[in-house]
Amino acid sequence: MSTAPITIPRTSHATLAATVSATSFDVDGEVRGMVRPSVPNYALRRLLVGTAAVVALAFGLVGAAGISAGISGSTASAASASNAPAPSVHVAQPGDTMWSIANTYRGDVDRDRYINALIRANGGPGVQAGAAVLLP
Repeated sequence: MSTAPITIPRTSHATLAATVSATSFDVDGEVRGMVRPSVPNYALRRLLVGTAAVVALAFGLVGAAGISAGISGSTASAASASNAPAPSVHVAQPGDTMWSIANTYRGDVDRDRYINALIRANGGPGVQAGAAVLLP
């Protein structure tokens, strides 16, 4: 089985460019026009970039509206001051210690953490009978 050499027709580039804009060679070595997409690539790129710009603008406007709504609302200190519960107080009985008070009131909070908060709230670890002990 012998193979024949591929022959390319001799055509000047100027003639070729005038008749076919995008070219390729077929199996026989003849010049043929390539199939072009129905929508040019630049149109798709413009569509994608435009869509991305619109989405970014929409997110920016929603974010700006959220920020401005947060600024115009009441301040955090004013809101928390009106909803803050009154401080709880325990009247110390004879034999009470910070440990016993912490075990009574701490709930699910870690005992050591509650004791440290209790000591900070009362200015020290000392407890006297009849004294008011502030509870954190």
